[in-house]
Amino acid sequence: MAREVPDLRPGVVRVLRLLSSPEEQLEYERRVPGVSVPTELLSQWFDDLYIPESSSFRLCFSSQEMGALAAFNNYFADREKLLPPPRDGIKTWIEDGVWQGIVREASRALSAMEDEPARQE
Repeated sequence: MAREVPDLRPGVVRVLRLLSSPEEQLEYERRVPGVSVPTELLSQWFDDLYIPESSSFRLCFSSQEMGALAAFNNYFADREKLLPPPRDGIKTWIEDGVWQGIVREASRALSAMEDEPARQE
């Protein structure tokens, strides 16, 4: 019996959309009061979704997309420790230049994903 490969692509695209949109970040925070959206965004990307060492993950993306995801991940990882403590929730980060750069890079990665047809194997 062949094992079905999980489709990780929709989750990665969903989080990149969220990371690339301050408006969606604010809306997410409104929908989930009591949850630290900054902590959630870090966890969703670094702990839950970006797992390039997984063969299932690699099967979901083209080599161009993998390169765009790696570039974004490296940018995000290098800068997330420079972010201020989110005392006012996601608003603190939205107003921060470091976060604005991360948002911009997430948008670039998302564009690379949308420019590339879904991988079929």
